Amino acid sequence: MRYLVIFAFLFCSIQSLSQSPGGQSASLEMWLKADAGATTSVWNDQTSNNYDFSQYTASSRPSLSNNAINFNPAYYFDGSDFFNGQNRNYRRALVYFVIKGENWGNRSRLLNNSSYSLRYEQWNNTNTLGFTRYGIADYNSGIASPFGQVSIISFEKSRNSSRVFIKRIVDGVSSTNNLNTGSNQSRFPLNEYGRYLQGHTAEIIFYDNVKNATAENRIESYLAIKYGVTLHSNYVHSGGTTIWNRTANSGYIEDVGGIGRDDNSALNQTKSKSVNPSALVTIANGTSIVSPASFSANQSFLLWGHNNGSTSSLNQNYYGQTNSGVSRKWKVNETGTVGDVRLQIAKSSLPTGVNRLLVSTDPSFPNNLSTQEITLISSGANWEVTVNLSNNQYFSFCKFNTPPVLANLETSDLHYCDGLLTLSSAITVSDAESDQITATISISNGYESGQDELVYSPVSGVTVSSATNQTIQLNAASLANMQNALRAIQFRNTEIGGSLVTGPRTITFIVNDGSSNSNQLSRNVVVAAKPDPVGVFYE
Repeated sequence: MRYLVIFAFLFCSIQSLSQSPGGQSASLEMWLKADAGATTSVWNDQTSNNYDFSQYTASSRPSLSNNAINFNPAYYFDGSDFFNGQNRNYRRALVYFVIKGENWGNRSRLLNNSSYSLRYEQWNNTNTLGFTRYGIADYNSGIASPFGQVSIISFEKSRNSSRVFIKRIVDGVSSTNNLNTGSNQSRFPLNEYGRYLQGHTAEIIFYDNVKNATAENRIESYLAIKYGVTLHSNYVHSGGTTIWNRTANSGYIEDVGGIGRDDNSALNQTKSKSVNPSALVTIANGTSIVSPASFSANQSFLLWGHNNGSTSSLNQNYYGQTNSGVSRKWKVNETGTVGDVRLQIAKSSLPTGVNRLLVSTDPSFPNNLSTQEITLISSGANWEVTVNLSNNQYFSFCKFNTPPVLANLETSDLHYCDGLLTLSSAITVSDAESDQITATISISNGYESGQDELVYSPVSGVTVSSATNQTIQLNAASLANMQNALRAIQFRNTEIGGSLVTGPRTITFIVNDGSSNSNQLSRNVVVAAKPDPVGVFYE
């Protein structure tokens, strides 16, 4: 039994050590993340080094916030909070921070001791990232502190170099500077974190060595997917497979977000929305936004980005035609097995009347089998829908037009012999979207040229676009006006000689809302000979 316990302990230890950011475990010195080992007073290191950060003075503790950055927790520092760390310095190192800082005009420090400091804001109101050698100099990177934006910030230094390489990734833009600190003895400290910092911090990764570009790409991809940060490069999983190719997805690289599972990285991001201010779409694994499902397979991912098209075009009626006016489009890349996802978008993000999700392998969303039209489901302030998105599919939203409906036209034949005859007093017009309506009324069968005539008596709010004896076309700004106009259509026969053609005429009504015709209704008018006059004649 004792051996079984020892084996279990060793297995769990090996399993834990095998997980690292982007699968990059070599030289991993410290790994702090707010979704694991984070307590009120201690931020527990996820490596076996146990380089925990702590704060046992209650008034100086940062608060732990749930769902702070892309549905992940983070510590909030209010300017007077900070963590105490380890009394260690490193002449070579690579350190990553995931942070959303605030501009309160102070010298915001990240890692710091009495000799060196990695700065979120170099000095009061300088608004730039930087590095400090206390008593020697402040080194301003010129890279703007990304106040109010979630960013991935990294500092890197080789052992025998005097340079500190600083990178900031935010909103799809990567900014860098290689600072000369004047001494190859410059060091990265681990003594404390967050003094004078105001804002959220979700993760800190510290390597006791520099990394090559391939390794850095894996680490940054892990962080980008987890925290909804758009990269200016390809996304890869811990095994090195590209899961979002920036070149192949050219034109759809705005507000990239993703969900996925990568066991080597301890990544299980089941719900995501790009943290960029212009992002609109949230996607969760499974069929629930509130309770996302677990992924069934390791290294399964779904990533998406959009083309930055106008969202105002989404109120266009979708006609099922190539480039039908839908400008904002998203593209999806799937790796592994994902299956059903729940997609959510705020109603306020879409124009009134939008009621469909379009999904297609063709970004023009043609009206054929390649395009799905899925009805959106109302959920409070949001629209939601469950859909199975596949690799290289596109999706968008649209106002799918509902054709207008004509009803209640009387079915009995009308009999005519003289004068003006009203064709209907009960016909109705309805339309779900209340679009502008046009109408065509015609004698579609039995028409006798030079005898039969349709007559329209003007109605408020309706204009005549064209009129002949056989056909009248009307425009109306409202359904009610059009309904009144249809009830004002009359028939007459003007033949006064002996050439009258008797028999039935079919009068047809049809309306259109700008994209779709209504159903067609018809009524027969039976024309009879005019009776001979009745009277007394004298010779």
